[in-house]
Amino acid sequence: MTIALSADSGDHVRLRVTNDGVTGHAAEPGQGVANLTERLAARGGRLTTTSRERRHQLEATLPMRDRPE
Repeated sequence: MTIALSADSGDHVRLRVTNDGVTGHAAEPGQGVANLTERLAARGGRLTTTSRERRHQLEATLPMRDRPE
């Protein structure tokens, strides 16, 4: 598993979690991703998910607020 946190040149922070496929089985879709999507959207963010072969990735993007100058 890889976890990366970054800020882009604009006003957003990004968290990316990538599963390296070691689990050996795919999880069934449930309420977890839907709830994360709703919570991020309520704060002006978004959640994207991708799957390729046995790798799964979640990427959460949120606007930075009250950022010091």
